Amino acid sequence: LLPQKNNSVSVDMVIDVGNSTTCALLFEDSGENIFNFNKVKKLEIQDLTEPHLSYNESFSSNLVFSKVKFNDGISTNNKFKWPSIIRFGEEAKRLINSSNIELSLDRDPVSYSSSPKRYLWDHALSEKNWEFLSEDMKIPQPVYLDGVTNFLQLDGSIVKDKDDVMGSSPRYSRKSLMTFLFLEIYINAFKQINSIKFRTEHGKVEDSRVLRNIVITCPTSMVMQEQVNLRQASEDALEILNRNDYNISSTNIFPSIKELKRSLADVEERKDWIYDEATCAQLTYIYGMISKKYSNNPAQLFNAFGENNKKELVIASVDIGGGTTDLMIASYNYTNKDAVVDITPIPLFWETFDLAGDDLLKELIQQIIIEGSNQKGSGIIESHLKDQLNDERYRGKLNSFFGEDSNNIGYKGKVMRKNFLNQISIPIMSIYLKNANKENQTLTYSDIFTDNEPCKDLLDYFENHFGFNFKDLVWDIKSEIIYNISISVFDKLINQMSKVIKSYNADVLVLSGRTFQLNSLQTLFETYQPVLPNRMINMNNYWIGKWFPFSDDKGFVKDQKSVLSVGSLIALLSAKYNKMGNFRINTEHLKKDLISNANYVGKIEHNIIENTSLSEKDEDFMMVVTELPFRVGFKKLLSKNYPARNLYTLDFNKDAMFDKLGEQKKVDDLIFKIRESMPLKIEINRDLENCKEKLTLVEVTDNEENSLNKNYFKFQFNTLKDIKGYWLDEGEFILKV
Repeated sequence: LLPQKNNSVSVDMVIDVGNSTTCALLFEDSGENIFNFNKVKKLEIQDLTEPHLSYNESFSSNLVFSKVKFNDGISTNNKFKWPSIIRFGEEAKRLINSSNIELSLDRDPVSYSSSPKRYLWDHALSEKNWEFLSEDMKIPQPVYLDGVTNFLQLDGSIVKDKDDVMGSSPRYSRKSLMTFLFLEIYINAFKQINSIKFRTEHGKVEDSRVLRNIVITCPTSMVMQEQVNLRQASEDALEILNRNDYNISSTNIFPSIKELKRSLADVEERKDWIYDEATCAQLTYIYGMISKKYSNNPAQLFNAFGENNKKELVIASVDIGGGTTDLMIASYNYTNKDAVVDITPIPLFWETFDLAGDDLLKELIQQIIIEGSNQKGSGIIESHLKDQLNDERYRGKLNSFFGEDSNNIGYKGKVMRKNFLNQISIPIMSIYLKNANKENQTLTYSDIFTDNEPCKDLLDYFENHFGFNFKDLVWDIKSEIIYNISISVFDKLINQMSKVIKSYNADVLVLSGRTFQLNSLQTLFETYQPVLPNRMINMNNYWIGKWFPFSDDKGFVKDQKSVLSVGSLIALLSAKYNKMGNFRINTEHLKKDLISNANYVGKIEHNIIENTSLSEKDEDFMMVVTELPFRVGFKKLLSKNYPARNLYTLDFNKDAMFDKLGEQKKVDDLIFKIRESMPLKIEINRDLENCKEKLTLVEVTDNEENSLNKNYFKFQFNTLKDIKGYWLDEGEFILKV
């Protein structure tokens, strides 16, 4: 063991939590004026079920509840305590895919979830207890770990004072899962920065390391409440560590919750910005160009690219992640005094769209694996069934396995459908996407599942249902099919974004995110030409230079997820600490200009608001409700076809009804009566001085203008596209057959 001194060295951290993948970087304060990018380290994730394994790449944000067993009953001291209840990344993937499927159970255990980032709105109690995933699920193991769960309330929020009560069971909300994700991240970070390897490389071996600054990025136009909830989850995770004697006394989170909560009337006083993803991609690009390519001479860059005004450069960036597509258009100007370059970005247009990489993944699975055209290489299961069954029978077989919930899909069917998605469909599509730009090829089952083979129970169930062995299928990877599907998914959105980018006379367009590895998406931008093709910078094939900490031997980016994280690192160190040599970023406009896009509010269907109920400067409005649940959304521009996003859901509050009426039959009768009295009218209010997104239900009246008890209705924050649930957690598809 290393001898310990009272001295500690500060280490900073940036985290880009994704709906699909997360990237976290660690970098130590060397005390020098010029930052050494070679010392930046990716977070190293320790595998706890196979402790000889560790991972130092961006990792899957999906998580599984798993019990730590390396000190299970061996020792009562806390020397080897790991205060975490979940695993993520490769370990979670292996645990989920290798778990036995217990069809004999009389319950449907819940043990894992897709990324909690998409559930930051959801504070409702889980309907069931969360259980540890174990080899024998016949014996329920509700999630419990001393040092973690004894600090949690029933919904997973932190017990903060004497009025808070520790939860009697683990019915944690899906929002609270983000706390557990951060908790596991920070434990791994503390382990890494205090390892002999890290200390030896950075010097001052006898000094312990502590986390000083943690920057958490977010989508460019993320709803404000979700921004707050994201950082609150981080604070709660740190508080759990504090109660486990981790030293977090000097740890700061950027942006702070206090700054995020500033009202619109107080926006000029903001002391930090949101570190949004699309802007971070721009900062990585512009730093590399000015500081490295042009040797800190911004005039050369602005003269070469800024055609309209050589003292101004307009940069647009599009970042396509798993759950969101982010667009930022910003104007850049500079000063260059005494060899110190000061770059100022001024946001012109910013937006977040709900169409992204996971939507493409869903279409690829549906059209290639499940059902498709007669073209070879699409609808592989459907094509195989057609050779064996008549039209009506094969349609029924497909729907009762992959389709929406119905009487045809019982408990066993739902379990198998979800496991098929995780163990088979997603691994297959990962192979397809890696080969999307290559020559056509044919793969067999053994070619695809070299590791983490699907469990036997799942394969047997598939064979019993469809009448053939899944291993018999042959997989024709045709780049043309992937190309056409990706075009169909993104064509409309890229056309709309291109029009906006062109209207601002952008000089450069930066494309970031792994989805841009597909040639088809850059081709779409080249077709709509928001900028000249030679002004499009696709970070997937762009030579950034060997200064970039995660570039390959030739100077190209190896990990697209790291582009955003490095951008947030540059912003932190140049704007707050002047650690980028003579390169500075002035973030004043980013602090004050980036506000909510909830200008227009109305009924939302299929991501479109046809009729706006609330305009940009309105505070009160009426809406007509013809059915419940009823979705309310928002959009930035008034244009009828401009993409909108979900914000609130109105539905019956059955719990409040039951509390008042005392009998389920009376509740059912009241709901029937209210439905008979539709359409309803609802009055909604918002406070424009504080937050454009915060809506309040004022009154509900029926079709005869009788006032209804508004407590019988829930008007709740809900940003999920599909009210029934997210397809990655449900596994269901709306089939065409």
